[in-house]
Amino acid sequence: AASAAERCSHGGCTGWVGQMAVVGDGGIAASVGGAGAGVALTPLEGLPGEDSASSSPFSFDGPTSASRLPRRQSGGQGRRGLGRLRKYFVDPRRSVHRYFVFFLACCFIPGPYFHDVLISAYKKQICSEEYLNINSVTFSWLFGLPSAMGALSGPMASVIARWGDARSSFFSGGLTFAASVGVVISLQHSLYSVMLFFRLLFWLGLYLLMAVQMVVVYRLFTGPELTIAMGFIIFACRLGGMLGYMMSSMLLDMTHGDVP
Repeated sequence: AASAAERCSHGGCTGWVGQMAVVGDGGIAASVGGAGAGVALTPLEGLPGEDSASSSPFSFDGPTSASRLPRRQSGGQGRRGLGRLRKYFVDPRRSVHRYFVFFLACCFIPGPYFHDVLISAYKKQICSEEYLNINSVTFSWLFGLPSAMGALSGPMASVIARWGDARSSFFSGGLTFAASVGVVISLQHSLYSVMLFFRLLFWLGLYLLMAVQMVVVYRLFTGPELTIAMGFIIFACRLGGMLGYMMSSMLLDMTHGDVP
């Protein structure tokens, strides 16, 4: 800084008018008023110092790297903000994580109940000659026999403990979905025995899914919170069934009476 001021005092700063540069760790600005003019050296407070290896002491060719620093900092702050928000959903110690997992657990059941209720609502069409051509007693086997899969609820606890919650959820959800597709395809081809078999698999997957749901809820909540959580679980089940009955007529009209 001293050598630059000495050169400017001998007229070496001709044409450097109104320029400013940050010098050294002390944050000193050299403002030159014109050719041969005196040099005013004043400290700039609040500016962080930069070493000579990272930036040039004098730069008069437009925007410097320091002018781009706020944009880099804002981008870094945005990424840090996104990471901080993501932490609330994946950190088990956070309340947001618990309620987010509970919301996903509540979403396990409404879909299968919706599918099951539609089959009972379309009893007249399913029993007709156009589809299965069965009576009411034979139709009741589609609901009575699959309910016996509830007897496997006890061993399901051992399966969940061995596989883990996530793997059990994926397996039971996949089994329930595949069985639902099998029920629709067998109904479309008027295959009663195949449909009954897929109904057994459907309720097997659904009971396993409900068991995983109970395990997850009991791990997330205790005391009064557990009571409220179980109320929401029952509400989610009834919601799926209620929507199935409410939308059955509308869906039948949309498909022009074609049940599958």
